[in-house]
Amino acid sequence: VGVDDPHTYHSDFVTAYRDVDASLFTILLCHSPDGARERVGMRADLMLCGHTHGGAIRLPLVGALVHGTTHLKGLVSGWYSGRYLSRRSRFDTGETQLYVSRGLGMSGWRWRLNCLPELPVITLRKGNSVCVETERVEKVWTR
Repeated sequence: VGVDDPHTYHSDFVTAYRDVDASLFTILLCHSPDGARERVGMRADLMLCGHTHGGAIRLPLVGALVHGTTHLKGLVSGWYSGRYLSRRSRFDTGETQLYVSRGLGMSGWRWRLNCLPELPVITLRKGNSVCVETERVEKVWTR
């Protein structure tokens, strides 16, 4: 299932989920992790997002200065699930695993600090439970 950016009000979850079989494993591609709040009642075993650029500028002991999210502050890079994701989303997210990629590009500021670009390679394996492995492909960009 795929939806556009919730920040531009183009994330039509009802249309995107119209023909989805709720009994099947579901992967949701959503431009921003803020979409987690809009999908209430719609299954997403794995939710893959970007938008935040990992915060772009990250200070030691402080973390990201800019989150790039409106509703789910703190979801800027990496894996989120369970109580932490439910608390941030303000609803029970169930078994959803959410991954926020730092991505390759930049926005606003044309540089990054302590926040390397990434191209995650996610491997899904069939089994009795949800098992997702991520290999980060990172490169230091130089000019």
